[in-house]
Amino acid sequence: MVASVYQWLRFIEENYKDDIAFQYYRDAEVHQICYMEFVNDIKRFVCYLQKNEENVEGKHFGILGRNSYHFLVCLYGVMAAGGVAVPLNIEESLDNINYQIDFADISSIFSDGEYEKLEADFGGNYSSMLKKMDDYKSCNEYAELAEGADVEKLSMIMFTSGTTGRSKGVMMSQKNLFAPLKHFLETIYSAEGNITRDKAKVFLVVPLYHMSGIGCALTWNTNGSTLNICESPKYMYRDLRQMKSDSASVVPAILKMWSKDIKRGKSEKLGGIKNIACGAAAIDAQMLQEFRENGISIYQAYGMTEMCGGGTANTSIDSAKIHSVGLPGAGSELRIENGEICIKGDHVMMGYYKNDEETQAVMRDGWFHTGDLGYLDEDGYLYLTGRKKNLIILSSGENVSPEELEELLQRSPLVAEVLVKAVNDRIAAKIYAKEQDYAAIEAYIEEMNKKLTFYKRITRVEFSTEPLPKTAAGKIVRSE
Repeated sequence: MVASVYQWLRFIEENYKDDIAFQYYRDAEVHQICYMEFVNDIKRFVCYLQKNEENVEGKHFGILGRNSYHFLVCLYGVMAAGGVAVPLNIEESLDNINYQIDFADISSIFSDGEYEKLEADFGGNYSSMLKKMDDYKSCNEYAELAEGADVEKLSMIMFTSGTTGRSKGVMMSQKNLFAPLKHFLETIYSAEGNITRDKAKVFLVVPLYHMSGIGCALTWNTNGSTLNICESPKYMYRDLRQMKSDSASVVPAILKMWSKDIKRGKSEKLGGIKNIACGAAAIDAQMLQEFRENGISIYQAYGMTEMCGGGTANTSIDSAKIHSVGLPGAGSELRIENGEICIKGDHVMMGYYKNDEETQAVMRDGWFHTGDLGYLDEDGYLYLTGRKKNLIILSSGENVSPEELEELLQRSPLVAEVLVKAVNDRIAAKIYAKEQDYAAIEAYIEEMNKKLTFYKRITRVEFSTEPLPKTAAGKIVRSE
């Protein structure tokens, strides 16, 4: 299996050069790009970078924009040139973007211009650093690529999307980035159900500034498939109509939207997708079953930025395993230590950028302590039960997982969003819903409480007519 951008480009050039690598819808038509054009554009980008930047080796370059073909060219091109790629979240506040640019020692930023439209001050603050993502097209020469001297050196910094405090910069080498590929491809080939393998068309709506987006692109391109790039979720249904897709990788929020489409008898809005991979949070088993009853297979995955997206995957359609996030992949070791999930392997990060204290707190004897709680069944399948830092510890000594109760509450179709927390040593819930549904939700909670252990019962409910505060990655903020 490949272990660097150079090896990867050689591999796809040798195996798929005439196949369609990407499609995207713009200006009322579907544009197609083959693998050979993709490889050549990366070579053009490297040449452009070498001509316009001094000392590219080890230099940090920000990449700021929505999903696009040019985003991927910049990402791989920076690493192929020996630089350090730093994808930036276009949904972040200006304050956080300013912090990340400064903290990550970014010297130049490749932007698609969208953030400058959102934040008027941004363009002025960084005018000397900003470059257009597609500026490389002005270069008519192609760099001769070569294997870097060290595939274990820093090649990417990706900021986490934690629900409290400043996000941390996860350091990755090319070896880290490519290590999960074998597991991802084995997942595709071993999956039961409707998954398509050869020449599949895959809908990419997960943002490329997230590890799950990069992991999706990297995996399916290595498989020789076609990525149908969706620039933004607001264009999702339009792009599903315009570009036929067999598979998709999504976050739970989009999966819930598609679930509602199916319940309303509008499954045609999904554009014929038969296989969906979803991570970032445990998925309700009833929802999974509803998709399967409608001919769509859902495969759960568990991974983190710190593991380059690698972790576990569940491709089984056995109803007994429907709650599980699956088995660890090749080259990955997993164990449970005091209830906490710990992972070891080449895909585990180098550490947190300029943060030795946090690195040492989670990396011990080669094992990454994820902060997630879970357990393994007799067959080695992993089940998530919550987040260690979120765990509510009552004065009685009892431990309560807020995620467990949030999942139960979200089974009510009337609950749009929910946050479970402790208030005065009792369990409380903050719920975003329509005002006319408040009484029905309270009745639902009353019935739910009857089935819960006493200390887990929700004794206070605070309703909100507005969505709950979220991070730029869409996760509900747990500290106010």
